[in-house]
Amino acid sequence: MNFLILGCGSVGEKVASKALDQGDQVLAVKRNINHLSDIDMLSIDLDQLPSSYPVVPVADVVFVFFPPLAKGQRDDRSRHAIEMLNQWSRPPKRVVILSTTAVYGDCNGEWIDESRSPNPQTDRGKRRLDAEQQWCNWAAAKGCEWVILRVAGIYGPEKLPRARLLRGDPMPDELNAPYSNRIHIDDLAAVCLAAASHGGTDIYNVSDGRPTTMLDYFNRVADCLQLPRPPLISMADARQQLTAGMLSYLNESRRLDNKKMLQQLGVRLQYPDLKSGLAACIQKSEEGV
Repeated sequence: MNFLILGCGSVGEKVASKALDQGDQVLAVKRNINHLSDIDMLSIDLDQLPSSYPVVPVADVVFVFFPPLAKGQRDDRSRHAIEMLNQWSRPPKRVVILSTTAVYGDCNGEWIDESRSPNPQTDRGKRRLDAEQQWCNWAAAKGCEWVILRVAGIYGPEKLPRARLLRGDPMPDELNAPYSNRIHIDDLAAVCLAAASHGGTDIYNVSDGRPTTMLDYFNRVADCLQLPRPPLISMADARQQLTAGMLSYLNESRRLDNKKMLQQLGVRLQYPDLKSGLAACIQKSEEGV
């Protein structure tokens, strides 16, 4: 299969590596190519107008991995990428869009599945929903399939909150800690490839299905890294001391049902809970991987 990865950060590199190992062809688009890689890459800045882009070869599957800009409620990067793909002689067979569970907004800690209507309450969530809608509308107009992956918090050996713990940043106490959901980066890459190869147009929640509170997550990471647990503060103090970005996470609580992902995409998670995932993160860090 022939893949185009739009936005090749840590997730894109994992997907590209796995795809190459299974014999697929991969071309990745990245704004800054600053290191040697086995992945074929094109340098494109999606914040610029598409008239400045190099020619991008037609692909069977397009992965949309780039994030929107960190401001506003619209995703202009997706508009530019879609305009770029409109130059192709034929559309792709499928578009796989990496989104976020922030599109659901605050669910008061309820268990939710993909039937839950989006209700984003932050600009971050509204940008992602705008991106989803743009790509779905484009794919429908072109007659190609689309898959939306609404992804929980991503963790992995290089994606742990070590700096935050070293700073001693506080967290609200257990009584005020919202539920949060996670997925190991290796499992996310496997889900992305499964979404690329399975037929149909659909939406999937991507998580390990074992939500805990955000405080529990930080405490477990601290214990694994042998660092002090974060000091506890009230929610009133949190609103005074924490960043707007962190508060946007603390103000939303939900528990994700991942049965549809497991059953329909046929994914078997390598790290089905935080205990196994963190143990693997520490082992890889110790091995220097």
